[in-house]
Amino acid sequence: MEPNMLRPVAFAVFLLCGLCLSRWEARAADNVADVAPHSGAPAAVPSKEFTEDDATEAVKAIIAQNSKDGVFRMKDSWTGTDLALVFDEVRLVRGMQGFGWFPNVVFHEQADPEKQYALDFWLVPDGDHLKLMDVRVQKEPQPYGQSWVMITRIPLAWWWLPTIQRSSRPDAGLNWHIMSSIYTYVLNQQKDGVYWVKDQKTGKDLSLELIEVLQPVRQLKSDGRYFVCSVFREAGKDALYDVDFWVDQKSGSVSVGAVEPRKMSIQENSACEVPASVLTDLYFDTLR
Repeated sequence: MEPNMLRPVAFAVFLLCGLCLSRWEARAADNVADVAPHSGAPAAVPSKEFTEDDATEAVKAIIAQNSKDGVFRMKDSWTGTDLALVFDEVRLVRGMQGFGWFPNVVFHEQADPEKQYALDFWLVPDGDHLKLMDVRVQKEPQPYGQSWVMITRIPLAWWWLPTIQRSSRPDAGLNWHIMSSIYTYVLNQQKDGVYWVKDQKTGKDLSLELIEVLQPVRQLKSDGRYFVCSVFREAGKDALYDVDFWVDQKSGSVSVGAVEPRKMSIQENSACEVPASVLTDLYFDTLR
């Protein structure tokens, strides 16, 4: 096959993967409605039972409060760019018991209505209302012929993992439980959207912005702790960092391990370099 013929074939495969992901997204609310809470879940105790309609109204209100002249502005954690978006519709709403609500909302670019984004909003109960924890880009526009289509970003955020995992193993759900613990820990430690951590090698205090918590989750057989890698961007710069986190589910504690400059792209869904001490003490090499 000629090289110029390979391009449309490759994109067609890429597009098909995105469409397949959209199918399970449409069924997501039925798949994950009754997941047990864990030690890393938001600690607020709701004073009322929230519904899908409550989450829909809450996310619409949040969008309106954070929009000016009809434009919702947010920073794309992956690219570091500021997005100027206009609200289109709430595409779907998923609720996970003990973890909150996850409305998926479609917007289009202010400058180009053909370019659409799907954003995930993470809402948690806080008294008698739902509080915003974070906003992430779930789908982004990609060119297709003379038009644009929304394609799902890979790797997926932790809150999508329960919709695609099926296993008889009793530990199968633990990976996204652990990932959510780290995510919650970082968000609670942030100041003005920045997470501060000390580089143990240089002694420098780094101001970092969370990009993603990555799979796999690894567990030590000696003490049961979990080892997970996360990717951050230095605030206001292009430099990426791998940050190791240790989670002790028995005590509910999260601690920071090594901090290293990242040598690969965000899309390469491989964790940080694993210390030799971890590799020789693994209970599960990969907990997915």
